[in-house]
Amino acid sequence: MFSRSAASVATINQELGASEALADGYGSATRAFYAALPTIAAFDQVLERNAYLALPNDWLVCLTDVVASGKAVGAGRYKAVNLAGASAISAVSNELGGLEFPFSFGGDGARFAVHPCDARLVADTLSRTSRWVFDQLKLELRVGMIPVRAIRDTGNDVLVARYGESASAQFALFMGGGIEWAESELKCGRFSLSKGSIGDGPNLTGLSCQWGPMASKNAQILSVIVKPFEGDGDEAFLEVVKGVLSSVERLGGQSPVPESGPKVRWSESGIDLAARLSSGRGPLWLRKFSVVGATFLYWIFFKFGMKLGRYDANKYRRAVAVNSDFRKYDDGLYLTLDCSSELAVAITTLLESASKSRAAKYGIFAQRRALLTCVVPSATDGKHVHFLDGEGGGYVAAAEKMKDQFCI
Repeated sequence: MFSRSAASVATINQELGASEALADGYGSATRAFYAALPTIAAFDQVLERNAYLALPNDWLVCLTDVVASGKAVGAGRYKAVNLAGASAISAVSNELGGLEFPFSFGGDGARFAVHPCDARLVADTLSRTSRWVFDQLKLELRVGMIPVRAIRDTGNDVLVARYGESASAQFALFMGGGIEWAESELKCGRFSLSKGSIGDGPNLTGLSCQWGPMASKNAQILSVIVKPFEGDGDEAFLEVVKGVLSSVERLGGQSPVPESGPKVRWSESGIDLAARLSSGRGPLWLRKFSVVGATFLYWIFFKFGMKLGRYDANKYRRAVAVNSDFRKYDDGLYLTLDCSSELAVAITTLLESASKSRAAKYGIFAQRRALLTCVVPSATDGKHVHFLDGEGGGYVAAAEKMKDQFCI
């Protein structure tokens, strides 16, 4: 159920019933809305408002957020936080059977939207995912759902586009401020869903953290968040973002994932988490034993570039680089960059100036290595996505710095 609040609707059943009525009445054709969107191939187009379309009024926005993620990251639990953040995307994707829906990963949570015909199934999946995160990762995952029309009633909007350099993997882009507003409401306890029953876990097939951390080839891995003080359509804010992207292009900022793919490393830290992904399949020690065996086989395949049927280890590694989200736009700019000290100084100087003029607020955090969390429904058809974050704190730490600096 949605939790009650003065600003929210009474119950999830009322909201879902209303949304389903809209879908039955005129909105069923919108289920293919996202799949039919053209793909933006050049990242410099993500600031063009005409590249976005309004999310249909009958859709629902879904949000997840790890409670006290800064504390968990401070304790060194980077991988666990990232895994919790990506878990809902994996679970919902499996439940929808490959149906395309817009989603974005934010380090300690996710933002996505679904058609009302799928809303009850997705609400149940979110509740079960929250329970799994609590039971297996010992983290609290807020989950929530709110109709787009309720967001628009506040004067905010939800615009969506899709971006991808690969034909097989695209990422959603959000503009309009509505997703940001909804997340702040979720953190205040509104539109939240309760945890599922003990033992009733989600289907997390394909979710993995098999890659080890990736060290910077330059000076540092820089996590950058740039947000507007007002609406993200403000011209001054858009000029700031253009300036950041121009600096990245001019000074050689790049994805932490090499073009040839991640280096082959034995990821000992991921063994325990991978075992917990297969919860319900025997005791944890036995699952760890099974994961060690499977990880060793993966290591052999990637180390020697082996092929098996349609699976080509080298081709897969190269696809990981293309299918990674080192840059995205989600009611603001998010970057995970392997960059030089010169670029880090240029971005920081630009954003400090922008903050003084109230054109933009920002958070920056530097670390030595980056992490990947992967959603791989199939390793052979190229339709796999890989979420990037910094190992030392990443987006969580950058968001904390923005919060401290601008009292948000």
